[in-house]
Amino acid sequence: MRPGAGDIPDDHDSRVSRVWAIVLAGGASRRFGSDKLEARLGARRLLEHAIGGLPAQAGLIVVGPERADLDSGRPMSFVREDPPGTGPAAAMVAGLRAGLADPPGHPEDIFLVLPGDTPAAGAAAAFLLETLLADPGACGLVGVDADDRDQPLQLALRASAATRLIDAAGHGAARGASARALVGVLGVSRIGLPADLHTDIDTQEDLRRWRDRQA
Repeated sequence: MRPGAGDIPDDHDSRVSRVWAIVLAGGASRRFGSDKLEARLGARRLLEHAIGGLPAQAGLIVVGPERADLDSGRPMSFVREDPPGTGPAAAMVAGLRAGLADPPGHPEDIFLVLPGDTPAAGAAAAFLLETLLADPGACGLVGVDADDRDQPLQLALRASAATRLIDAAGHGAARGASARALVGVLGVSRIGLPADLHTDIDTQEDLRRWRDRQA
């Protein structure tokens, strides 16, 4: 990890050491038919849209294959779940481990988890961060959709909750596990997200609908 990644500016909340954004970008895109994170939405690719709304202070950890030309505008590193392709829960654990291991770790670090196939995921992560900072007693937040379903890949976690999630994954590091079940053991607070902040792109039709909404 590059020195200074995720550092909080002096004028930011003094209770926080660093912010890490863990973007899950290693899916097989089987329903889409090709690498959906490379699909164009206007001038930028889907993955660039997803990370574009992240808080300026967040260091970026991409869990997925390296993309040398990814335009993130911030310090960035790539990691993979072991073995690659063992699911989003395993990817989440790999990303959190990378952030927690980056020296010097700090108990007040905050970790934002977001899916790379959701165009407004960065904006959702920024919203979750600000909401978490407004509640010093909360150890974490999970986004919830309009049908009251948890969105377990949209999280804001303090370091203590991130560590508990890794511990809950066990020796198998959540390979093939349910992300919803893994996040569920944390008992973190739930907060509603507007539909445009959690709508993901799984198919070519999803991509067309999103383009039509932005036209």
